Amino acid sequence: MLLLASTSPRRIEILRASGLHFALVRPGPEIEGHGDPAARAGQRARSKAEGAEAGAPGDLVLGVDTVVELDGVEVGKPADRAQARAGLLRMAGREHRVHTAHCLVAGAPEQRTRVPARLRLASATVRCRALTGAEIEAYLDTEEWRDKAGGYGIQGAAAAFQQLVAGDLDTVIGLSMAALRALLAEAGRSL
Repeated sequence: MLLLASTSPRRIEILRASGLHFALVRPGPEIEGHGDPAARAGQRARSKAEGAEAGAPGDLVLGVDTVVELDGVEVGKPADRAQARAGLLRMAGREHRVHTAHCLVAGAPEQRTRVPARLRLASATVRCRALTGAEIEAYLDTEEWRDKAGGYGIQGAAAAFQQLVAGDLDTVIGLSMAALRALLAEAGRSL
């Protein structure tokens, strides 16, 4: 069985829409990581998968992490409205990258150190159009920015100003089905 080590409603929706049978497990810790934003996403996905609290032999645990990168710097999840505003102001009128890292590990906790983790990174480019102060405040009022990398969800109200330029929309939302299919194929499984 596939175990999703995530609490993200967006990742759950993507997997449900795929028709794939899976169960939810509590993820391992979300570490800070080091290196460039894409590398940190991979480290976090691995930590979430390897630190998941459940799993049995034969299961596969999937950890996923999404980061927004602007000018080589991660634009993280804003802690408050002021940080969300600052992030949107930095992105306004510019393109940025979104990296979603996926890590698949053996399901039983005792197997995870003996079986190599499989990693796959999916990236996309998004353009944020120029925004007025009133538009930013109206978006912030929606509260959609909470607990989202970069302070926005492209599938919600932010679709009015964030446009996918290259890559797959599900990568920006938080789980690339193409990356997951490739990982499952490497593990000898399929959708």
